[in-house]
Amino acid sequence: MPIHIKASREDIAPNIIAAGDPARVDLLASLLSDARTVNTHRGLKVITGYYKNTRVTLATHGIGAPSAAIVFEELCQLGAKRITRLGTTGGIRKDTKIGDVVVATAAAYTQGGCSLGQYMPGVCGATGPDPKLTYYIMQNLEERGIPYKYG
Repeated sequence: MPIHIKASREDIAPNIIAAGDPARVDLLASLLSDARTVNTHRGLKVITGYYKNTRVTLATHGIGAPSAAIVFEELCQLGAKRITRLGTTGGIRKDTKIGDVVVATAAAYTQGGCSLGQYMPGVCGATGPDPKLTYYIMQNLEERGIPYKYG
């Protein structure tokens, strides 16, 4: 049973949009109908409502991977099936500008962020999102004429 998100399974939709910043969740909540806050415990705002007749939950996870991992794990315990993170990140590519939409197809972090590196220093296998969900995100961006980068 979750200890940070004080909600029931009935409060959480299978579709989640997560963000680190609570203000971003508030902005997204303005697009929902029948939105209601289902958690504020530990500063983790969770709001469930409907977007175009699809039930969706918005959730904050704070800063960093550890808090995101806690929130994602607890949302899954409460019935979440698909989690899409919406937010900002750093980048090192010169062809990617501030404000560009980037659809991640994999991610890895070797400096202490991968257990495989404990056994084989400097080695870290990349993890990737669900390919079908990634495809749908890119398809929707294309249909709306929104340029994006992926990789």
